[in-house]
Amino acid sequence: MNQDKWISIIYEDKMFKAEIESYLDNGSKINAIKCFKLKCEEKSKVSLRICKDTIDIFANRLNVTKKMEHLRDTIEIFCNANGYDKMENYKVRKAKDSHKDVWVYSDWEFVDDMYGNMINSQSWMPAAKIFRDMNEIYKKYK
Repeated sequence: MNQDKWISIIYEDKMFKAEIESYLDNGSKINAIKCFKLKCEEKSKVSLRICKDTIDIFANRLNVTKKMEHLRDTIEIFCNANGYDKMENYKVRKAKDSHKDVWVYSDWEFVDDMYGNMINSQSWMPAAKIFRDMNEIYKKYK
């Protein structure tokens, strides 16, 4: 089985996922690994290495997702305090024949889309450029 199949075991059962998240939130990665190993052994034999690697990937994804939630909330708090017209745009496309904005992609929309990718795809992770862009966005609103 490849890594995507192992991580899908966590995502297919919401109660199990919540249990793994609870162990990780409490700083007990070893208990998360043990819990995952027990769950996997119900289906097939699994090595401790696969369990550890899977939990490491899941913990990393959980950490990134929480930081995206925090960034999204930070932008909302800034906008509630200063006005939504003060929110900057991640990208803007202007019309060729005029200087009017044709398409605007706000910082919040960008972060929310990346967050959506994280929670909707078990294998998607942001590229390094996206991490850099989100760090720059955070600096604008902190």
